[in-house]
Amino acid sequence: MTVVSASLPDDLVRSIDKTAHAMNRTRDEVIRKAVELYLSRAEELWSTLDRISASETLEFDWGDVEGSLLEKD
Repeated sequence: MTVVSASLPDDLVRSIDKTAHAMNRTRDEVIRKAVELYLSRAEELWSTLDRISASETLEFDWGDVEGSLLEKD
């Protein structure tokens, strides 16, 4: 396992320690899980942004769109 060093604000470290104590986990376990969850969510968000960006290149026939919207059931 690789060791990574990071500087964190004191209040964040206190929050991590409080959470670790409440969950009966170590500081390392809490930080590791937080990073895993963050990266998982970040990947989902970037994937969504990629799909949105890709849709910007789509071309629509606005006459067809308008016709579809105005059609009665």
